[in-house]
Amino acid sequence: GVGAFSDQNTWVTKHFDETHGPHYRYATCLHWSLTQFTPASMEVTPTNYHERVLNVGVLLFALVTFSSFISSITEAMTRLRKHNSVRNAQDSALRQYFGENHVPMHLVARIRQYLRQSLRTRQSRKMWRDVELLWDLPSVLQMELHHVVYSRPITRHPFFHQYGEVAPAAMRACCHKAAGELSLVPGQAIFNSGQAADRMYFLIDGTQQYAPIENMEEHDRGSQAHAMGLFGGPLASYVEPGEWFSEAVLWVQWFHVGTMSSKTVSMVITLDAQEMHKIMQQYMDTLAHGHKYACLFSQQVLNGACPPSDLCINFDLVQSIAVQAFEDPPEEADDDSSAEEVQAAASEGGGSSRRNSRRSSLTSLEWLINTARRNSFGSSS
Repeated sequence: GVGAFSDQNTWVTKHFDETHGPHYRYATCLHWSLTQFTPASMEVTPTNYHERVLNVGVLLFALVTFSSFISSITEAMTRLRKHNSVRNAQDSALRQYFGENHVPMHLVARIRQYLRQSLRTRQSRKMWRDVELLWDLPSVLQMELHHVVYSRPITRHPFFHQYGEVAPAAMRACCHKAAGELSLVPGQAIFNSGQAADRMYFLIDGTQQYAPIENMEEHDRGSQAHAMGLFGGPLASYVEPGEWFSEAVLWVQWFHVGTMSSKTVSMVITLDAQEMHKIMQQYMDTLAHGHKYACLFSQQVLNGACPPSDLCINFDLVQSIAVQAFEDPPEEADDDSSAEEVQAAASEGGGSSRRNSRRSSLTSLEWLINTARRNSFGSSS
């Protein structure tokens, strides 16, 4: 276009003639354009004022564009090298740890598989710990944000729905101090049968698979298989988003009676039992309601209405207990009479084989009978 703008001698008339076809002319123009963005030269040069101005303008534009392009590539390569160096250092430390401690190869393979899947999980969904800007928020804003994020899945439970209605401040404190996030990869076990429980779980994304144990003989024979997640028989249950499990840890001393393993990439909200008890003790106006719910929950288990399980088997029963715990002012229970009832239930429910078994192999129902509300947080306060 610039070559046809002037009647003077131009670079078109100077460098092209009738023997040069359109392919050659196009290749020459492309060559000239690339030389403006790189420190290179070619035989095509301006021959008049208009071409010289165009050439200078293209050079200035290319200077800024090429510099920005080179700097972005350099930054990306530096970041990649730094990331790879950190990964290589961590991998080297991991190999050294495995070698020095003689870790079996099958366990090394499982750990490496989990680490790879965990990395992909963190990249797919952001959690609180992944957003560093949120760490600098004031405590009040963090509490409000935690309440908004965690209260929706937690208040699906009837007790916490009532608890949030009666004591909103206590519910915000629970979401801020007791709640947390846990990301899971397929095949990852949350807990194994016989393990001491310390928190309650609310599933918000993904699918979990739960395999209970029927009796202690099965537990003794298959504890290793359950620990490895080798289950899926007719007793296996699936937990879907919106459901919760391991509630009993909030009200009694609880040992898991099954193995919970992640079926898919999952996201779980956890509720720490000790922190929850501390918060309930701080808000004295609702402590009696929590105490009454714990007593009713233990009583239902002792009566067999709610069989020992990490899952919520009877939602209607849990809902009725929650309504009963909050509808009337709770009455203080007599510790001596409660202890006698617990001991009587223990003498009726325990057989000779159970009495002779080791404490570590007690089922959760027997543990509930022996510890019930006398060892729960409400009685200790």
